[in-house]
Amino acid sequence: MDGESLLDLLQQQLLAAQKQLEAQLSRSERTEGTAAILRILRLSLRAFSAGIDPDDEAATSFVLYVSDGGQILLRRDNHLVQISGPFFDSLLRMAGFALVPGQVLLVEPEFAKRAIEESLGEAAAEGFRLEKNRADLKTALRQSSGAMRDHLLRGLVRNKCWRSGRRTTKPPRRQAELLPRRE
Repeated sequence: MDGESLLDLLQQQLLAAQKQLEAQLSRSERTEGTAAILRILRLSLRAFSAGIDPDDEAATSFVLYVSDGGQILLRRDNHLVQISGPFFDSLLRMAGFALVPGQVLLVEPEFAKRAIEESLGEAAAEGFRLEKNRADLKTALRQSSGAMRDHLLRGLVRNKCWRSGRRTTKPPRRQAELLPRRE
């Protein structure tokens, strides 16, 4: 996404979030999440309007990228983390807009911390679900025979590949492939 398109998008999102905040205030709803998104949008708009390059800023600040595939990534220096989980999605919904592929935002440290903690919690929960599934498959395997045993063995192998981080359906992606391409 080029600089001018990014600035236009940020301005549109800022207006949408401001309208949403006003609506939330009129309904006496909680506004902390929308206010946090507004701060992020304002910070990003000011920085990018001043000509700050997000890649240069990543050395000292948290920079949020949206990959071409829609993955939300948080970068600080040379560290990159995929953000997942309901925390960030719910904030965006409350603020009344969605991020688009190629978008870049500067985020506050406290916001980055919360998003990372939420993502780690999601990853731990997924690991627990996979481990439970693996244990259930092992138990069923011990109690089965014949064609059903073969089916369970394939499920156990798939589960083990996911647990170990090897994906059987997609090749591994390099970190550079996840970041938006610069034009």
